[in-house]
Amino acid sequence: MAWLDAFKVWTTLIALSFLLATGSYLLIPERLPLLQRRSDALANAASESGFVVVDAMQTKEIISSGLRLLLDARPTIAFQEGHLPTALSFPNANRDRAYLELSPILSPEQPLVVYCSSATCDDALELAKFLTSMGHKDIVLYLGGVADWVENGGELDQ
Repeated sequence: MAWLDAFKVWTTLIALSFLLATGSYLLIPERLPLLQRRSDALANAASESGFVVVDAMQTKEIISSGLRLLLDARPTIAFQEGHLPTALSFPNANRDRAYLELSPILSPEQPLVVYCSSATCDDALELAKFLTSMGHKDIVLYLGGVADWVENGGELDQ
């Protein structure tokens, strides 16, 4: 019986702690950085890294102009299921191999757009950082990625 009483006390303490923490969070006028939405955190990280971030409309214009090479940072299987028009598969998880395969068409002067699945995916940012370390200078990020593209009426190639 004593263990049941102890269990009730601990359960009550945990529930009260949760309620107090939730209530205090709601009263804070500025949200804690650790609890900031992931997409906002990625956009901030991209900006801090010096990358320009584009939206769906700008990406459509970029594709129409043909002036930038689009790189899809998602795994190859995701790319094969559907990708932005004219994009090339450049999986961040296998970026060293992908870089070697695409090196004949990649020059440091080649303007690039890098994207992944959605605004919560950091593969595009990680790939952009890698490409910068390899000497590429003109890289923009489409952080909304495939999800934002489709949400804004864009069609996927296969």
